[in-house]
Amino acid sequence: MTIGPAPGTAASSGMGAAAGGGAGAAGGAPNDAGALFLVPGLGLMMRYLPVPALQPGLTLATRTLAGRHPELFQRLEALGQVEIMVDPSDLPLAFVVRLGRAEPEVVAITREEAGSVGPAAVIRGPLETLIALLEGRVDGDAAFFSRALSIEGDTAAVLALRNAIDSAEVNLVEDFCALFGPLAAPMRHSLALVDGVARAAARDLAWGRRLLLGPALDACRHLGGQMSDLAREVEDLRGE
Repeated sequence: MTIGPAPGTAASSGMGAAAGGGAGAAGGAPNDAGALFLVPGLGLMMRYLPVPALQPGLTLATRTLAGRHPELFQRLEALGQVEIMVDPSDLPLAFVVRLGRAEPEVVAITREEAGSVGPAAVIRGPLETLIALLEGRVDGDAAFFSRALSIEGDTAAVLALRNAIDSAEVNLVEDFCALFGPLAAPMRHSLALVDGVARAAARDLAWGRRLLLGPALDACRHLGGQMSDLAREVEDLRGE
């Protein structure tokens, strides 16, 4: 699967919205189970916590990912030592993924620090889209051409990263639960409960919005049509 232009060329695009669906998790659970709760939670934490406070958890998560998906980083060894910046467009920070070392490393940096980093490539997009890409819930080509993602720099490195991610079948909820060792099953159950409540609340909110705002929007459209008719009548009278 390719992303954007041919490998080895520079590319960039704008950003928009993307949606994706899929399955592929341990135990047959859908990849997005718990994501409705986990993604906003990660976003809030990354938005308001200082960058140094995020690094210990980020290091632990990277080691857990490497331990559970060793093939992900083994496939990237051919790239040698390379840095790829992952830039969530809706957060005040970015991440530098350092490959080709004894241990893979992901470092959080501020926007000011990002300007002085010279990565081989930059992947930029909303956090939700980036996580969906990591879990294989969104197609990389579709996200690029729909402007949900932008890619700059060495697209060969990005392509290798994307192919490795495709093969690893990452599930962030399962990997997050694995951090709790013997408590992984209760944590998975708790996340599923919270996720169910969050999804029900989102459905209720959408239903209430349609119920309350629908008539008001219809009235506004009707009023707009009447005003347009009135404006045309005034123009006709002026013409006479």
